[in-house]
Amino acid sequence: MGLRDIVPVQQQVKVGDQSFGVSGLSVEHLSILLGTNKTELSQLMNSGLDLKTTVLQYPDFVATIITMASGDADAKEQAKALPLGVQIEALTKIWEQTIPDPAVMGKMLGLIGTLLQKLVESPEFESMKSMAEAGMKTLGNSGSES
Repeated sequence: MGLRDIVPVQQQVKVGDQSFGVSGLSVEHLSILLGTNKTELSQLMNSGLDLKTTVLQYPDFVATIITMASGDADAKEQAKALPLGVQIEALTKIWEQTIPDPAVMGKMLGLIGTLLQKLVESPEFESMKSMAEAGMKTLGNSGSES
């Protein structure tokens, strides 16, 4: 079995009698989020991962994370329309799969914080933001081909 044979594990998030799957975010996803949503990502990290506050303050950001993790980048409006509890459950499952080892979480949060600070101070930020937005479009196009 090779790397190509590995299928990312998805956890199901229930919405009434239906459900959708989410997996952990990749490094590519995180770099796109750093480029397009640095303020929101920083707030999430600084809030101690207060998901309810994040969902209420940044619905577009949360919808972007959910659509990235579901592999359906074109479903942002549907993600925004999910009930609060469903969005929080989805984010929790996404986080658990993105950082499956709690011991790694502290290191990861420190790394993200350092990257955010460097990004904010970088004169190339606008160029990086444009590249990240192009990456979002690419992810959106790849999700619509399935």
